[in-house]
Formats: sequence, C-alpha cells, structure tokens
Amino acid sequence: MQLGALLLTAAVAQNVVLVHFLAPWPLPDLVRSVRRSVLFSLGITLALVWVSLLYGALFRFVLLPLSLEYLATVSLLGVLAFSSAGGIALVSFFSPFSREHCARVLPVVFFNSTLFVVPMAIAAEVDSLRLMPAVAAAAGLGLFCALVPVAAVIRHLQGVRLPRVLRGEVIVLLAAAVFALALQQIDGLLASFIYPLW
Repeated sequence: MQLGALLLTAAVAQNVVLVHFLAPWPLPDLVRSVRRSVLFSLGITLALVWVSLLYGALFRFVLLPLSLEYLATVSLLGVLAFSSAGGIALVSFFSPFSREHCARVLPVVFFNSTLFVVPMAIAAEVDSLRLMPAVAAAAGLGLFCALVPVAAVIRHLQGVRLPRVLRGEVIVLLAAAVFALALQQIDGLLASFIYPLW
C-alpha cells in the first residue's frame, strides 16, 4: 500500500510540477504535435530514471555521509551535464550523422525543470535506492499523461476557428492552464488521504 501510494503521488504530483515549472518553455515546443509530445515524454522519462538513480546514489553514499547536502543542487547539475555530454558522445561514436540532431534534442531532454526538481525530491523522500527508478518512472508516466493530452487538446483547438488573439502559443498556455486546474484538484484530493511526496 505504501509503495502504491508513493508511485501514485509521484505520478500525480509530477503533473503539477510540469505545468507550474516547465511552462512556458520548453512546453510550446514539446506539445507542438502529439507524436512529438510522446517522443519527448518518453525521452524525459528515461533521462529521469537514469538521473534519479545516479543522483540518488551520489546523495545517499557521498553527500549525506559527508554532510555535504548544501552541494545537492551543484551535484545534480553535474549529473545532468555529465549525462547530456555522455549521451552526445555515445551518439557521435555510434552514429556520427545524428550528432547534430542529438545535440539539439538532448539539452531539452536533460535540462528542463522536471529534471531539476524531481530527482532531488525523490532522493530526499525515497529511502531505498532500488525504489528510486520505480518512483522516477511513475513520475515520467505522470509527465506522459500531462504532455500528450495537452498536445491533443492543442491539435483540436488548432482546427477550430478562434479569434486571432487566441492563436499560436496562447493556445498552448490556455490548454496547460485548464489542465493545471484539473490536476490541482486531483492533487488536492490525493493529498487529503495519502501523504504527498511533494
């Protein structure tokens, strides 16, 4: 029950993190199409699992024993930079022609507010290192369930005749705002009977 509550909280709270911290950039780029939102949410989920495990191990076995918790943010940024640079190096080695495309995509995957916020929360709240990837995957599922519906709503609204003032990125922010209100209610209901992770 406790594990299920933890995973559910991670998934739902992640949606709130998304709409409050990720908007407005790079949210408009991520939800430009449903396919794009699916690919980026899966990529960010994989990055989230990797970074949460790596940072969680660093936090548990280095920062806490040495009382260096004040270096947590710097350590997380180092993990993100190392992971992004390592990913570009691997792609360059195995597929040199994809290097330019990878160099544009990986910074978006690794350097966004989701990767800045969630691994630190997981490391602080989850006691077991083995559970960290599962909680990170649940948070990634929440991210997926937030990005894809917003992209679908935006695609629907683009086919509707709207006033000129509501076109472009305004539609993105309106869809995210409506989704945020719904998710805030879900998160509040969840927090009323389950201790929230965030």
